[in-house]
Amino acid sequence: MHGDVITKTVGEVFDEVSEEKQAREYLRRKRLKKPEDQKQAARIFRALMRAGFGAKTIFGILKKWDVDEEVLTALEGEGEG
Repeated sequence: MHGDVITKTVGEVFDEVSEEKQAREYLRRKRLKKPEDQKQAARIFRALMRAGFGAKTIFGILKKWDVDEEVLTALEGEGEG
């Protein structure tokens, strides 16, 4: 029983890591760099959403790029729409 839960959890974490890796590769191919302002962060966010990446993955990347928390909050509302 516990083995199933562990396997599922590890699989979910691996999927997230894999999706983040794919998203970073997508950004590299599209030559999208670390955003310098809110407009650039929004552009990257929308590009990744259109490409089919999950909001959780996108926010993970933006947070690692030290995008301001206010910007992330504004984008979060956009991602839900």
